[in-house]
Amino acid sequence: AAVRCWRSGLSEQIGDRVAAAAERLQVPETHPRRVVILGMAGPVRWGSVVTERLAAIGASIGKLNADQAYLAGMAARAIGDHDAANRFLGAATPQLRAQGRLGALVQVLVMRGWVAIAQGSWASAEMLVDESGRLAEEIGQSWWRTGSLITRATLCGLRGEAEAAEQLVAEAEKTAIAKGLNDLICMIAFARAVTWLGAGRPEGALEHLTRVFDRNDPAF
Repeated sequence: AAVRCWRSGLSEQIGDRVAAAAERLQVPETHPRRVVILGMAGPVRWGSVVTERLAAIGASIGKLNADQAYLAGMAARAIGDHDAANRFLGAATPQLRAQGRLGALVQVLVMRGWVAIAQGSWASAEMLVDESGRLAEEIGQSWWRTGSLITRATLCGLRGEAEAAEQLVAEAEKTAIAKGLNDLICMIAFARAVTWLGAGRPEGALEHLTRVFDRNDPAF
């Protein structure tokens, strides 16, 4: 339910109901699954609570298993705490590799790619995108392959490679629109905005960015 809130632009009222249900779970407040539900169901409304609980979880980051670190990293990324996301997802990566869990590894690599872009670590983002895209295609994870394409498109846009960025976005858009994946459509709008801004067309960039605030737009 929390993932649907995150991906489909459901109302705040629905997000509040999901978060309230999570808070009634008979597990510790700092259980990573409980925290990620709050972060994805209501990143703005629950952001401060998630931040506080992630700090407590992070105090024992060396003791987290792969799933716990993965979920904590997802929660951190949901609220825009890129430093925390980098730490948690970085802790999950070697464990997932050792366990041969390629499906979860692809997801972590795609999220780490976005985090690296946000932190200005373009070289790291490039390596993460390369591996995530290759793995996603090999194991048939279409959603995460599309996410990897958008990440690469954003990198191209940041570097002023507008034509390459648009080709990647156009390919990603086929899957995102066909399947009604609002969160990917939102990411596509961001990638296009970055590309247009890098091409010296701020008015076009603004047009794409404002889409994510229009409730009638699939990018919302």
